[in-house]
Amino acid sequence: MLEFTVAGLALGSIYAIVASGLVITYVSAGVLNFAFGPMAFFLARFYYFLHSEQGMGILPSFVIAVVIGGPALGVVLYYALFQHIRRSSTLIEIVATIGLSVALPAASRLIFGDLAVTVVPGLAPEPVAVYRIGGVAINLNQVLMMGALVLLVVAGGLVLKFTQVGLVVRAMVDTEAMSQLVGVNTRLVSVGVWAFSSFLAGVAGVLVAPTVGLSSDQFILLVSAAFAAVVIARFVKIGIAIAAGLLIGWLTTVIQSQLPSDSSWTTAVVASTPFALMLAVLLYYRVTGKGADEDTGVGGALDRAIAVVDTGTAKVAEGASRRLSHGSRGPLFAPGVLIAIVCVALLPQVLPNYWVGLVAQGICMAVVFLSFTLLTGQGGMVWLCQAALAGIGAVTTAQLVTEFEWPVIGALLAAGVVTSLFGLVIGLVTIRLGNLYIALVTLSFALLIQTMMFTREWIENSGAGIALLRPDWLDGDADFLYFGLIIFSLASLVVLNFRRSTAGLALAAVRSSEAGARSIAINVVQAKLMVAVLASATAGVGGGMMALYAGAATPLTYSAILGMVWLAVLVTMGVRSNVAALFAGMALTVFPGIFTTYFPHEIGDLPTVLFGVGAILVARDPDGVVATQARQIAGLASRLRARVGGPPSATPPPGDDMITPAPQPAREGVAR
Repeated sequence: MLEFTVAGLALGSIYAIVASGLVITYVSAGVLNFAFGPMAFFLARFYYFLHSEQGMGILPSFVIAVVIGGPALGVVLYYALFQHIRRSSTLIEIVATIGLSVALPAASRLIFGDLAVTVVPGLAPEPVAVYRIGGVAINLNQVLMMGALVLLVVAGGLVLKFTQVGLVVRAMVDTEAMSQLVGVNTRLVSVGVWAFSSFLAGVAGVLVAPTVGLSSDQFILLVSAAFAAVVIARFVKIGIAIAAGLLIGWLTTVIQSQLPSDSSWTTAVVASTPFALMLAVLLYYRVTGKGADEDTGVGGALDRAIAVVDTGTAKVAEGASRRLSHGSRGPLFAPGVLIAIVCVALLPQVLPNYWVGLVAQGICMAVVFLSFTLLTGQGGMVWLCQAALAGIGAVTTAQLVTEFEWPVIGALLAAGVVTSLFGLVIGLVTIRLGNLYIALVTLSFALLIQTMMFTREWIENSGAGIALLRPDWLDGDADFLYFGLIIFSLASLVVLNFRRSTAGLALAAVRSSEAGARSIAINVVQAKLMVAVLASATAGVGGGMMALYAGAATPLTYSAILGMVWLAVLVTMGVRSNVAALFAGMALTVFPGIFTTYFPHEIGDLPTVLFGVGAILVARDPDGVVATQARQIAGLASRLRARVGGPPSATPPPGDDMITPAPQPAREGVAR
């Protein structure tokens, strides 16, 4: 037991360091940094490049990569992104940091090369020294993990309590507005906080790399586990976050010691322990009502009173008012969607079969993306479990078709029903929580499904998944493309009509102002539950179609981390448009095909970087690429029409998938 306790405290030290970095940035800027793990990976990869590939010593590599490179990365990201999302809506903050978490690992592969590194040196010289304490072996890397935490706690506490810098930081955390009134340069303090947080990411990355290897997915999972400590600390209490991180690390290893070492369940249970704990704490907050307010640790009442609302929130409010004023008028099937579907239907006549297959695969993805359109675009909620729901739909479809010989259409409908039930439960759990808590609950659910369900041998099947053969009438890729278009068209029709229905209009009002919607007797719970059920069913059908195209339901296709990439791709194109969902699905499959076919292998990750950057730009333009381009085309058409003396064209409400989206409001913030 003592051996597992020591190992648990070493792991818990990493959780504590990560949790402290997340809490520091949240209390000072109000942003929960979902990109902390990718930042740690980027800096750890930089350290490995200097030390192992360039032959530098441990100390100079650490100084350049972490002591200098870590704060430099934090400063660059602050000016490029974080300063633009301060006081933004939670939705914008989550999506922008997820975009960064997608872009950074791909950028590191472009800069440092794509290496599958499993044996990584840490800060301890090789061979790593091993000590014995009470008969328990502990290596120098583990000692350094715990030592780094002790140094952080002692030095950080002394700086915050007894120095002028600490006084200024504590004052800004309490109230940024009053700090400005007494002459504090709050921008400089914010830059320093982000630089220090990035330094902590580098320390955590270099320390944990010998344990998990240089895998961006493992780093993201590590930080996701540390979110449990942050949640226990209610995002603001750094001491509790550090203690909770140590407790989670210890509890994980103790549970491992009590389970059979040769069981696959042991691996699944150990991996899922932090996520199960986080979900349990979040459910407790749901029952006690402690998760509704996300602003408790961000400044004082004066700061919130004079806060600036971001452009995205202004857009949402404007979009809701336009929908309410237009009512449910408009064509049954919006021209934008119809034109896009017709153009895609013509592609098999002009493209080789390879590209037709990629387009067909992209259409399957587009059906899943419509679930994001419903939840995030229409409902204003960020769910990070759509990939897991798609995976459940894929497994259901494969099992019904392969084991029970159901017809494909019936199996897809059943998959939609099954995932809608999951969506109903998730909706009931999260309905009264704030967006940040919703994102964490759904992320916990996705990671639990990934570690507990998708790792079962009857599903994983040594990586091959559950076989799912296409019927004869879907044998060709062109046939599958047309079938996919029919399913997408039906799903898109459901989305469009829900948007213009009474429930959709009510949800638009809720998204604009939940308190205002309640004041006019709108049933907020009913509206959100309805969109949750519809979105989950759509994700399940889309996941089943993905498995049908691939010929198997393979769990790796539906990981929570890939789900974040999906969200980044859709946000790049436009999260409120059905046309954007179609283009995003095809972009996710066609763009990598283009780079694989026509560009050098070394820049194969460039599309992922671009998608991540596109999601980051949501802080500047929440409409996305499709709506932006449509707005420019509409402006040009309006000017041409005015020149020839024609009447100006009416602008439809945003998100209705007409050719012209709503005009963009001014860039300046609006007083709350």
